[in-house]
Amino acid sequence: MNDLCFNQDFTCLSVSTPENHRIFNCDPFGEFYSSPGQPADAGSSVGCGTLLLRMLFSTSLTIIVPSCPGQGGTAGPGCGDSRVLKIYNLKQNLKICELTFPSHILDVKLNRKRMVVFLEMGSMYIYDLTSIRLIKVLEVDSYIAKPDDHRHHRVLYDLSSDDRSFLVLPLSALTDSTDLFNSEAATSIPGPGSLATGPEVDSAPISPGSPPCLHVKPQASSLAPYIELTKKNEQAQLAKTPLTSLKDLQRDSHGWILVYDTVNLKPRLIYKAHDSAIAKIAISANSNYIATASTKGTIIRVCHMAPDSIVDPANGKLEITQVTNLRRGHNPANINALKFNLDSTILGCGSESGTVHLFTVTGSARPSQNDDAADFEDSRDFDDGNLSEDEPNPRLSSSEDLNENLANLLLSKDTEDHAPKPKDKEESGVLFLGTQIFFETHQQPVHEADHEKTTLQAIL
Repeated sequence: MNDLCFNQDFTCLSVSTPENHRIFNCDPFGEFYSSPGQPADAGSSVGCGTLLLRMLFSTSLTIIVPSCPGQGGTAGPGCGDSRVLKIYNLKQNLKICELTFPSHILDVKLNRKRMVVFLEMGSMYIYDLTSIRLIKVLEVDSYIAKPDDHRHHRVLYDLSSDDRSFLVLPLSALTDSTDLFNSEAATSIPGPGSLATGPEVDSAPISPGSPPCLHVKPQASSLAPYIELTKKNEQAQLAKTPLTSLKDLQRDSHGWILVYDTVNLKPRLIYKAHDSAIAKIAISANSNYIATASTKGTIIRVCHMAPDSIVDPANGKLEITQVTNLRRGHNPANINALKFNLDSTILGCGSESGTVHLFTVTGSARPSQNDDAADFEDSRDFDDGNLSEDEPNPRLSSSEDLNENLANLLLSKDTEDHAPKPKDKEESGVLFLGTQIFFETHQQPVHEADHEKTTLQAIL
């Protein structure tokens, strides 16, 4: 299996395999689409395997990255090259357009307004999905896998599924060539090592009369207007030594997070989530919550935002209203999955330890204890109850940790049985810091025809 992915509202599940791809309806569960699985002819991608498939909610618009093994088991240009992205109308079995990129495609995310294509060489191509027009290229660190570093291949970013279309990624992934402000760079910046003005359409070569590609030097704009300090940061040395540039922030820590507005093409928020490097990141469907996990994996940190409450929703800096710490465990673990449910009330977390945690993350704010609990890994002046990742509790083994979680659930259940029934769900004892369910397992420019635009807009 190459890929397994839900659509944006979790109504469908897509499965990509080396033979074909299939789409399942979730409720009631059942397969309703399957691509042909016969071997492909030379020079054709029909019947090839699928590297990944992305749906646009429950519409027929589908993004497909084909993958057919060539010599040595790798994708070859003759059949299903993983540099090719195809946009289909599955209901009509119609290919709308095809894009070819200068490097292998690692991931694709989309919503009703934007499509983000993440390349292995370290580029994020941002498209206006309504016209398949390239509007921005963000240069980031290369994700080419290293032989001695298996986790280097992980793609760390997320795109909100609502119309705000916020892109969240670790600030440490940015480079000196990353341009966060120049919205005109998309038409003139090629991908690294590419001689094209951008992705090609239907593998068409550049005409001899095409204008030359010039690398636009990023503007040296200050990041200070977008930096938000939590209460703990304001009390620390960080507030005494202001950080304004990308290098300053990256020298301070690898735990800084960038929230980038893909609609207005500008940063909206920069904040420090961890002192350790970021291992996983997720944003809720309504763009109100951002969950992060560091490489230590003991604490899941949720940043609460209120995009609707700012004076200038389109251009104003986002504000952090609360930071919630969720204890995943006392022993370090590699976090593999982090995801909010559709209504942003539950956060799921999966790790290499063979466990799945479900946290309740909504409810009324409790700033008295939660603000102090939002300390970061370098703060050792708080006990374990304040959820510091630097000092795991030596008293608890993994089995003892499991027993403690089960005991807490039983105590919580006993208290609920004797307590008066709440009037509504929001008053039913939702706890930010402790409510969880614990499971253990057994281990460039796009040139398209007018009828293609009409077809795409009809789908959207």
